[in-house]
Amino acid sequence: LDLGLPAAAAGAYNSMGNVIDAQGRAEETIGLYDRAIATYPSTMWYRNRASALINLRRYDEAERDLAAAETLQAGHPYILLRRAEIALWRKEPARAASLLEAAIGQWAFINDFHLYLALARLALGLIEAAIEAFAAGLVLTHRPREFEATAEELDRFESEYGSLPGLERLRALLWDARPQSSRDG
Repeated sequence: LDLGLPAAAAGAYNSMGNVIDAQGRAEETIGLYDRAIATYPSTMWYRNRASALINLRRYDEAERDLAAAETLQAGHPYILLRRAEIALWRKEPARAASLLEAAIGQWAFINDFHLYLALARLALGLIEAAIEAFAAGLVLTHRPREFEATAEELDRFESEYGSLPGLERLRALLWDARPQSSRDG
């Protein structure tokens, strides 16, 4: 892809990676994010590749990408989110909660910040605080695919942490918040 505009070409690789990642093909997205970064390094490309690596449970590689992103745009809320995801899946829920609270302090309108905070709080045994954070995240969730992704993350959480008290309440909240069409299908 030679457009003569490195930033635009990198953006195209990143966009292709996002489309493929949304199809659940995380391994394939890595190559596209690699090309985006090689063409024109950007914090977003590093964050997106880190997200794909997290989905593949390749946490050390994701941490390296987040460190690179940090050098380009220190303290970005999405860097905090990705670090929180790694902490959560490494069974460090207190660290995850702290990172997510910092992200929400910068950008309170991002659903994933609240939804992952709910999982971290649930892992810490803070059931009512988890429900509050989850409800706040659901208010910010609109696309059917986002509801599906949240259900998948609840399943992953249960596989990692077991069926903790409060988890079924989060599932019930998610079910009630889903658009009717996605409940019927």
